[in-house]
Amino acid sequence: MDHLPKTRKEAREKNSSFYFNGLPCPKGHISKRYTNNSTCRECEKIAQQDETHKQGRREYFRNWRKAHPNRGRATRKSDRMRLEYGLTVDQYSQILLNQNNCCAICRTPFKENGTHNEKAQIDHCHLTKKVRGLLCGYCNMGIGKLRDSVAIVESALNYLKINS
Repeated sequence: MDHLPKTRKEAREKNSSFYFNGLPCPKGHISKRYTNNSTCRECEKIAQQDETHKQGRREYFRNWRKAHPNRGRATRKSDRMRLEYGLTVDQYSQILLNQNNCCAICRTPFKENGTHNEKAQIDHCHLTKKVRGLLCGYCNMGIGKLRDSVAIVESALNYLKINS
């Protein structure tokens, strides 16, 4: 590594891809570093291995989903509803029916294949985990941004009444 520039500045002047200053990187590796971003070569190798691992996992799960089409998104969604909210598919369907397939706040009809904001989202109390109903993404995000606080929602309502 004696042939490499000792500083990043020297490496830039010589159009070298690497430099070696002999100092450890933040993770403790003592190796040559890339001139463009000062990343040490060892850290870069680890990052590439991690990315290869991620790509391998993506490929594995892509193939698994093709081989098991009946265990697809619907099953994962029902598992998530049960685990996160204690809600069965039948209970979810009943709530949807009771709300006429519309958002409980703005009454906008849900779209099965719509955008994230057009699909039904399960609204729940973050303290008790109790399901309150189904909302569109906009309303769900709105009450979330207002911290699920009745006092803040009332204050926002008064603000809109006064300033509209």
